[in-house]
Amino acid sequence: MKRFLYSPGGKAALLVLQQVLVGIMVLSVCFGTLMLMKGGDSLFAGQGKYEQSAQFDDAFMSGVYDTIWLTDYKYNFETDGVYNPKKIVDIEDYALNGRITGEVTRSIGYYLEDLVNWGRQGKENESYSVKEVATDDWAGDSGVTASVTADDSSVSVQAGQENYRFDESYAPVGDVSLEEYLEQHPDVNPSKMYGYLSNAIDNAYNGVEQYKWNLAKYQEDKSNFRYAIVNRTTGKAYSNLDGIQSAADAEEAIKSIRGLGAYIYLDSASLNFEKSPKSSIDSFNKAINQAVNGWSYMDSKVTMENIYRNLNQLSALAGGDYTIAAGIDTTYPIHDGFYDAKIEYEQTRPWFQALMYGGLISLFLYIVVLVALTVVSGRRTDDEEIHLSSVDNIPTEFVLACIVALGILVVFSAVMVLNTLYSVKSLVIISAIVVSILADLLLMAGYLCLARKIKGGIFWKKSILGWFFGTLYGGAKGIRSNVKVLVSFLGFLLIDFLLALFMIQARSRLTLLLFGLLALGFNAFVGALLLREEGQRSEIMEGIQKIRDGDLEYKLKTESLKDDNLKIAQAVNNIGEGLQNAVADSMKNERLKTDLITNVSHDIKTPLTSIINYVDLLKREHIQDEKISGYIRILDEKSQRLKQLTEDLVEASKVSSGNITLNFEHLNFVELINQTTAEFTEKFEAKDLELIENVPNAAAVVRADGRRLYRVLDNLFNNVAKYALPHTRVYVDLAEEDGYIRFSIKNISEHPLNIRADELTERFIRGDVSRSTEGSGLGLSIAKNLTELQNGHFEIYLDGDLFRVTISFVKTEESHQEQRQEAKHEEE
Repeated sequence: MKRFLYSPGGKAALLVLQQVLVGIMVLSVCFGTLMLMKGGDSLFAGQGKYEQSAQFDDAFMSGVYDTIWLTDYKYNFETDGVYNPKKIVDIEDYALNGRITGEVTRSIGYYLEDLVNWGRQGKENESYSVKEVATDDWAGDSGVTASVTADDSSVSVQAGQENYRFDESYAPVGDVSLEEYLEQHPDVNPSKMYGYLSNAIDNAYNGVEQYKWNLAKYQEDKSNFRYAIVNRTTGKAYSNLDGIQSAADAEEAIKSIRGLGAYIYLDSASLNFEKSPKSSIDSFNKAINQAVNGWSYMDSKVTMENIYRNLNQLSALAGGDYTIAAGIDTTYPIHDGFYDAKIEYEQTRPWFQALMYGGLISLFLYIVVLVALTVVSGRRTDDEEIHLSSVDNIPTEFVLACIVALGILVVFSAVMVLNTLYSVKSLVIISAIVVSILADLLLMAGYLCLARKIKGGIFWKKSILGWFFGTLYGGAKGIRSNVKVLVSFLGFLLIDFLLALFMIQARSRLTLLLFGLLALGFNAFVGALLLREEGQRSEIMEGIQKIRDGDLEYKLKTESLKDDNLKIAQAVNNIGEGLQNAVADSMKNERLKTDLITNVSHDIKTPLTSIINYVDLLKREHIQDEKISGYIRILDEKSQRLKQLTEDLVEASKVSSGNITLNFEHLNFVELINQTTAEFTEKFEAKDLELIENVPNAAAVVRADGRRLYRVLDNLFNNVAKYALPHTRVYVDLAEEDGYIRFSIKNISEHPLNIRADELTERFIRGDVSRSTEGSGLGLSIAKNLTELQNGHFEIYLDGDLFRVTISFVKTEESHQEQRQEAKHEEE
């Protein structure tokens, strides 16, 4: 699992999983917010009954709000419980008090139906609108005057510098028109009167439309909502229950409403207030406030006194004792809005809880994935080091600024999404998911960059502040040298400034010329010093290049150098001498090791040969004792192994020291492979290894040393015979690719290969860590070195227990042709 997570595929899988979790979380938040808009906090409640939810309370109070309005509309628009279109409306009284008494009490009256029709026409062409221009000061100190003139069916009003036209489509009640009324009452402000009329038209039209809508909405046979509002002082009752016209009729209705599953009951005489299910009076207070004072008004104090004071402003209840009862039949016998809301709530709540739990689980998994990405960031499968990318060189402050800016953008976007969520659901949710995933990818890019910086120890080093303070520290370390340069530079500027000042102040041409020549000579002298310094630096750089290229005996000439250049040149010469001594010591040590290995191997070889010969003689004696025969067999195996180890040591020593002579010739690689496979058939059969060859019959000619190339193949096949898993297949392939002859051998290892591929080619390194098999750890090292000495390429590939070695040599076409001609001559 660790290797997988460190791999690019594992990291990509974690990122994909993280984005899936982001999508789930955004989906949960969006749908959860939508449901909260509908159901409120009650979606979290344990019991989950709709009647105990904030959603139900809102719907209930919305019904109370509608019926409070409807009651006032009934008072204004009905006579004896029936809508009266001929009811007289005093426009001033209606505009100022919101009351229709059916009589002209203050100024001038219109029939209700005329105002409604006038309002309907106004909605179509806006012809009745008039702008109120005057204040309470009419024809007074303000100097505002107005005159009214008639022109066909319209009235022209002039107030000050402003002119208005008003289309008078309907006449007032009686014989007096509005124009005549204004002429008869010069003390009346015309603009105010037309404002009253405009307001009355608006209120009448909108009020009747709302009255009809709510009347139909809350009919007894169309709604589960029941209400009865009784003014005991006037004896009038308002209800959606049939047969209720007076206070006496409403008593039984009020009792039945108080028996419903949800109700409110208010009595102004006894100051009794009941609400079931029990909850705060805030929502009821809000409904009354908004019904009486409008949606923009809200009492800061929630008290029964405020509620009664607001209700007393209603025309139907003003100045009297009243009872208000409203309720909902919670058996929902009628399929209305309350029934639909209950069904939607019951269907929504389980989904809401599932979304919330899904969101919380996704958040937890997101944190787990974030931690995992933090751990694997900068890691690779082939080592335990932290690997940085080019992106990590971006200054730390810039990365942090991008993360903060993106975070702020995400917060603002989230606010915008939540504000527009209710109106455009699907599009907003899809956009939110896409934007969130993109934002998370960008945030993760910045976050993982910071994580790699911290793990790689460059968080401060690759920051602007780190560079700034590092520069200051570096300057402080070399303060002596820097002070010298700074003083020299300031001295140069000072002298130039003084010479320029003297030239400016010169009063004669001779003085000007003199100081000009001095300035020119001084700057030329400084320029010559700088050129000399640069020339000496170039010589030093050239010497460093030669030493780097291997000329360790090169020495810089120091006779003409001074100051810092002299110190640098002496240091370079000392470095060259040190490198030369180190190389000489290294070569000497290598020769000593080679001599030691050669001498020891030679000293071991002589007695070993005798041992092998004597063992061979004992094997020919046909000894019948099985125990002694076993001893002889073990002596034979171990002596042969010691012989092979001795030869490997000598071979490895020669290869590493370069003390080896190669005899290059044109070889048929196919024949070498066939010869080697034939020799190892017995060893492979001993471990039940099935050899599968994919070797062409045609010759594959390479230029190499035949004996050394055979040694390479022998080591590779021997490695397979030692370490391959018994009862498996061994694949041998030979192919031509891009002008190269490529040979590969692969097998399944018997032991886990918990090692890097490049380590297997080091001397004395074995894949069998327990060293339970025969082997010296030199075979692959010798094979690789011999391959590279013959200008070949050697590569090991590991994938779990799969082991594959590939060697390649340049194909020699011309040599192949020559070999074929030689073979033809031999046949002749």
